[in-house]
Amino acid sequence: MEGRTMQERRYAQATTRITHDVLDGEVLVIEESTGTYYSMSGTAATVWVVIGDGRSVDAIADAVGTHHATDADRVRPDIDAYLDELLTNGLIVLSDTAKTSDTPGDTPSLGSIPAVPWETPVLGKFTDMRDLLMFDPVHEVDTSGWPNVER
Repeated sequence: MEGRTMQERRYAQATTRITHDVLDGEVLVIEESTGTYYSMSGTAATVWVVIGDGRSVDAIADAVGTHHATDADRVRPDIDAYLDELLTNGLIVLSDTAKTSDTPGDTPSLGSIPAVPWETPVLGKFTDMRDLLMFDPVHEVDTSGWPNVER
């Protein structure tokens, strides 16, 4: 990954650290080790779904721009900043290999994400339910699984 330009870099969702789902056009992500949860809607949700498991910045910008009827060059600076924010929060990782194609039209289904007018993506970060989310006993099991509690 060294020596790649920003547009050549590939990003993937950090699926070993997070749980995520799309509900009514909103993406909810829970960072499993801390209980911090994130909310993404509108353009932020589109970026998240398009990232998938190994897309380049150019492919992300093209798919997001198409979905929101905006030129990829117009959305790219906002997407670059948003990818940096997702990376800083540990929700995505740099990917060495692509598991998905960058072929135009070969993007995940965005049917559940509204095609709203373009706006800068916003990541909502919440820690107010951290204690409740971490209370789940599944977090305190040993490697053999439930019901074997760590000691």
